[in-house]
Amino acid sequence: MQSDQYVWLLWSSAFLIPWVIVYALFPAHRWAMLWASLFTMPFGLSEPLFVPEYWLPPQPVRPGGEYRV
Repeated sequence: MQSDQYVWLLWSSAFLIPWVIVYALFPAHRWAMLWASLFTMPFGLSEPLFVPEYWLPPQPVRPGGEYRV
């Protein structure tokens, strides 16, 4: 089983590498890319605060909607 740190590193790299390539290949769009990245960065940085609560509900639910006892 992979550590959560490596999963976050893998997915952040999977998005960062294409971003760098597009940034290098299209200089006319660099300002828009930087502005959009800076505007959305706080949402991505705050994601680890909310994801653990979302994936760890207080009581697991079965597919049929019944609660486990």
